[in-house]
Amino acid sequence: MNAKVTLDEFLKLLGTFSIGDYIPRLEWVNRITGLDTKVEKVAKDLNTFLESVIEEHISRHRKGEYSTKDFDNFAGGTDTTYTALEWIMTELLSHPRAMEKLKNEVRGLAQGKAEVTEDDLGNMHYLKAVIKDTLRLHPPIPLLVPQE
Repeated sequence: MNAKVTLDEFLKLLGTFSIGDYIPRLEWVNRITGLDTKVEKVAKDLNTFLESVIEEHISRHRKGEYSTKDFDNFAGGTDTTYTALEWIMTELLSHPRAMEKLKNEVRGLAQGKAEVTEDDLGNMHYLKAVIKDTLRLHPPIPLLVPQE
């Protein structure tokens, strides 16, 4: 089992449309398309992988070996962050006035500094507005999970 392939498949399945989630009477379509089989296989592979990571973590702990990299967050934010950044850049390129306003805000804040730090983000109100509006227009994951 290759962890990268499993995580890639997991991320693909996160964005897959499942008609059975929206129309419960059509849930059988997922079996015909093979979606159910893919989900079960990826879940099994991911479970096996995570169990091995946990076992390795427990083993290291027993030996007294500690590391900050013991238990990484494997799929949590990488794909959604990349998707959000891609949409933010697309929207800014599509709206030159917004891009100019944001550039002016960053340049004004960075004036006389070698770099903009995380502490400066509190003063970047337009940047926050751009990010929020882009996430509103293009959420990286479905926000309204279907309910029965």
